[in-house]
Amino acid sequence: MWITYVAVQQSNLNLLVETAKALKQYLQKRSKQQSLFGKEFMIIDAWSTDLVRLITHFGTCLLASPSSILTFIPPLCPADSALRKQFGSTGRGISLLGLTVRAWSDCLSTVIEPQDQYAALAVSKTQFAIGMASGMITIYDQATCQKIRTLKHREAVGVLKFDNAAGTLVSAGARRVYVWDVTSGTTLWSFNIPHRCLSLAFTDQDRLLLGALSNNCVTTCDMATGIVREIAGWKEVLSTHAYASQPPISAKFNPDATLLAVLYRGKAIALWDLKLDGEYAIFSPGAGAQVICVAFSNANNKYFVASYLDGELVLFDMSEFQVVRRTFANAKVMTCSPDGRTLACGDLRGNISIFDFEGLELLYRIRTDGCIQQLEFSGDGRCLLDMREWQCHIWSPEVLLRSDLSVKDSGYASMSLAPAKEVEYVGYSNPAAITSIAICGDREHIFVGKGDGSVDLFDANCDKQLRTLFSPGRVISLHFDNASDTLINLDHSNRVMIHHCTDFAGTSEELKPLFDQEFSMAICQVLGNTGHTRLLVSSSLKDTLWTISSNNSLITKTIEWESRESFRWASHPSQPDNLVLLISSVLHLYEWSTLNRLTGSQGILLELSRPSAVDIRAIMPCFGKNYFATLFSDVTTQHCSLRGFLWNTSNFPEDSTSTFRTRPCCILDEGVRHLIGYYGRNLVYLTHDGWVCSIDLHGAATIRHFFLPADWLCANGELIIEVTANGDLIFAKKDELAVIKRGLESRIETDQKR
Repeated sequence: MWITYVAVQQSNLNLLVETAKALKQYLQKRSKQQSLFGKEFMIIDAWSTDLVRLITHFGTCLLASPSSILTFIPPLCPADSALRKQFGSTGRGISLLGLTVRAWSDCLSTVIEPQDQYAALAVSKTQFAIGMASGMITIYDQATCQKIRTLKHREAVGVLKFDNAAGTLVSAGARRVYVWDVTSGTTLWSFNIPHRCLSLAFTDQDRLLLGALSNNCVTTCDMATGIVREIAGWKEVLSTHAYASQPPISAKFNPDATLLAVLYRGKAIALWDLKLDGEYAIFSPGAGAQVICVAFSNANNKYFVASYLDGELVLFDMSEFQVVRRTFANAKVMTCSPDGRTLACGDLRGNISIFDFEGLELLYRIRTDGCIQQLEFSGDGRCLLDMREWQCHIWSPEVLLRSDLSVKDSGYASMSLAPAKEVEYVGYSNPAAITSIAICGDREHIFVGKGDGSVDLFDANCDKQLRTLFSPGRVISLHFDNASDTLINLDHSNRVMIHHCTDFAGTSEELKPLFDQEFSMAICQVLGNTGHTRLLVSSSLKDTLWTISSNNSLITKTIEWESRESFRWASHPSQPDNLVLLISSVLHLYEWSTLNRLTGSQGILLELSRPSAVDIRAIMPCFGKNYFATLFSDVTTQHCSLRGFLWNTSNFPEDSTSTFRTRPCCILDEGVRHLIGYYGRNLVYLTHDGWVCSIDLHGAATIRHFFLPADWLCANGELIIEVTANGDLIFAKKDELAVIKRGLESRIETDQKR
């Protein structure tokens, strides 16, 4: 296939993007001559879209495994896409059930970095860059959304800015500024700053860099010589307005860097003229208004918009010193399109509102989840990028493709606009979003807990909801026991319930609980033994063991802790009468019947490859007997560094009175993000870059199976994914359940020895 050839031979996906543009241009030319009806034109139109989405959604996967275009990429595409229709049911790769999406959404691509925290975003005409709390900076190609280069700032990045020629990138942190050559990735200049940088701008045809600092001063850097100097600040001239006693919360340069808007908590906007040093103006829509952010028009130096704490959005005319228009948006962040016609606002709930800039008329609204930290338009204004905690979405709604206004029309006269369209992307805050799942043993049934409080039963073979079993409250966790056919449920009100789930598919009556108890403490974990005759309920400082019976349930024992670090309980993989308690990197064995500790006070020390303060992310019995897997994160680093290990429990003594140390039998790849489960003789896990992988008991080689799109990996907040007894993967995507069949049959072995 031609796409495979391009990925293998060219290693440059821009050719596919150019092909999509050529198809669009061909259709546009033909449309001037004749009506575009017929199957051939429909196929060409569909592929002109699909080629772009193929790159932006699956480009990384395609380059890593070019054959994936024939196996598992088509089934992951929307049902009505050309890729899915022509290649999604060939039987050569995975099969996907459950998702109802028919067409590509407005989200062109999603870029994620779960191991770090996004802190700054910048765009140029052809690229965009994301700076992180760890100091890493990643530069992406805007057309393909593929990584081009990674830079290291050496401190948390606060502000990023491309120059107008897009050949230079500036990164600023709390104490240092770096000037980078984008093409080579080398440092052109670097210098210290005395205070935090609030905003960056280029002026004088990119020959001069300006930086507004939190000490109410502006620092300049000559880009030819690297000479840095501080020009006069605005603190003294604003002293009569009581601004001098506090630092600004933010600052914003206008497009040509002749004006600087400075924002103070509880104060009006101070607009400082950089050409006329000492000249300033105060803008406020009324007494007591607290400004949050501002955005200048890119069309002229006449207008700017300010967002206020009460939710009001105000358009100011700088030349007339007056308010032009008002509306409500609850904007936390804002940005203006390159042509100055469009304003994009993001609120605390993650919603994006797109307005006509000079009319403040709402054009489009995207409802999503997660607080937006920064918004930026792409260089051509056709895309909008939003940056959140560890994810960046690239949106391309049709409203951004409005035809250009005449150059002569520079006023704010209101235009005739269509009613605003609102699009909702169901996320993890949606009441119907899935919050937990449990596999029903060897059968093809799946228990699904939702945010609306219901626990439903699904058939994995046909992806059909059979019935609602019961409705306790927002579900936190589910656990099914095959031996007793009982289901443990924990909800958000710290209520624990146990239900018998036999012959549940043949009745419509709501199941009655065998155990139903609401606890006053915040529950961290609930665990049952084989047969569910014992129930362990744990909070941060208390563990309570219950004896469960059909007649009565009693507390058997309680353990209270003065303090306890990160901990996790698990059933012993080879000794069903025993429990494993892992506190940080120290392991203890306990009896299920009495909750008596079997190991000595020092316990068993698990020797990690890099000993440090750790947080336990997962502990999972695997390979049938004697083995379990753990996933730790290093809490001493700025970013989330995860590491997985396999342990052989046959090496664990029960009666040692002194500290016993044990080493892992296998160390998993550093890219592990989530432990999924085990299938056959392999432990299945998910990597940070979206690959479903497995490793055998001896850790000889890692096998990559297939790839999950980035937008799946941030759909429900926490990952919810399980593997069934027959190798199907069950993935919770928002309010739907995706069943991936034959995924583990694909094998891309690596030569990385563990």
